[in-house]
Amino acid sequence: MRRASWAVAAAVVLTAGTFASGSAAVAHHSGARGCPPPFTAYDLQEQLALAAENGVPPSEVYAAIDKIDKNGDTVLCFKFLPGGFPNIIDNRSAH
Repeated sequence: MRRASWAVAAAVVLTAGTFASGSAAVAHHSGARGCPPPFTAYDLQEQLALAAENGVPPSEVYAAIDKIDKNGDTVLCFKFLPGGFPNIIDNRSAH
């Protein structure tokens, strides 16, 4: 699997690598954390676990948060596209 690069994200989309939304992904309740359907909310710890499973260093997770997180809560919304590519937006930017 290619190493995904979180830091090269466009304003709201990361498409540089593939992700397995596997075991680090816990049951999420997107609406409670401000993600519109079909996105799923991931807090910082969940993002770090997902990144670790996919060979992405923590520094790239923090860089993506710096670029995408508009409200400072470090919660981002993920929608996994075909092939494992994540579309990522801030949990409050859609409101």
